[in-house]
Amino acid sequence: MKPSIIHIALGAIIFAGMSACTQQERVATEHPVAIVDSLQQIVAEDVQARVNRTEAKWGVGILMDAQSGTVVAMYDTDSTLIHAQSAWELGSIVSPLALLAAYSVEPQGWDSAVGVCRSGFEYAGRVFRDGHARDAVYSLSDAIATSSNTAIVQYVLRVFEPQPALLPEILTKWGFEFAEQDSACDAMTETLEYAIGYHCTITPVQLAYLYSCVATGQHLRVPVNGLDSIRLGLHRAVWDNDLGTASVNPWGIRKAQSDKVRIAGKTGAAQICTDGQYDRCHHRLSFVGYFPEDNPQYTCLVILNNPKYYGFYEAGADCGIPVRRIAERILRPAE
Repeated sequence: MKPSIIHIALGAIIFAGMSACTQQERVATEHPVAIVDSLQQIVAEDVQARVNRTEAKWGVGILMDAQSGTVVAMYDTDSTLIHAQSAWELGSIVSPLALLAAYSVEPQGWDSAVGVCRSGFEYAGRVFRDGHARDAVYSLSDAIATSSNTAIVQYVLRVFEPQPALLPEILTKWGFEFAEQDSACDAMTETLEYAIGYHCTITPVQLAYLYSCVATGQHLRVPVNGLDSIRLGLHRAVWDNDLGTASVNPWGIRKAQSDKVRIAGKTGAAQICTDGQYDRCHHRLSFVGYFPEDNPQYTCLVILNNPKYYGFYEAGADCGIPVRRIAERILRPAE
């Protein structure tokens, strides 16, 4: 069956480092969506199955051709696609992109590690903490793999402390939107919060596109070592069984890790903000992955809003598992 073609308006993405981001304006463009029925059915079935299992309020699945940036499947539990086309806070799934922005500004000095501890990292009175807290020394890829807020903010601080407005400026060029903050909040503290996904929103399609660019290296004018470092972290998030948030759980159950398809990607967990307050018991979970890792053909993003809370939340399982199953059904359909 010939796929139908529709278009949705998105902002043009400019990955060009500090000088381009400070000189170029964001330009509106059309982002192609060519739904392929067979792929749409796979995404719909696996996302809906996970929504049913977790009793999530709603769920979204986006499948994109990683090379062309064309959306080939878009599923929303709401038939109007309101969630698939709206901008959301998605938590630390933003962090690798913030780090890539930092690389585009300062390509040197990334080999040194940072220390993290269970008590967190304090800056200007704000204490940043990890969901997977431990006392350790983390490299950049460690920080991405384990989704360490305390490590991420230290890396971002190194680059943007002299110019805190530059990170949101770059991320705005890439399609993010930012909520108005408390005027009493320190500018650098705001920037650190943006780097780990607080107070910034992005549409699912836009996020999938950004990760497609990371996967393929297309449209990016950043140092090669920067892309390689980010990709290593995304690889380890799935394949490092000690640190990876999307690898295996303590009972040996695989999340995004597959013995049929090599996937790399990143988890995200955001507390849902209601009336200006974050609720620790209500979360929006996500996982974005591209596959096959060594020759990316597709990027897949799954978002679950407010799945049932059992005292903990698990983006790697709740969203990584459907991405894994979608990848396996697409690339290894006979097995």
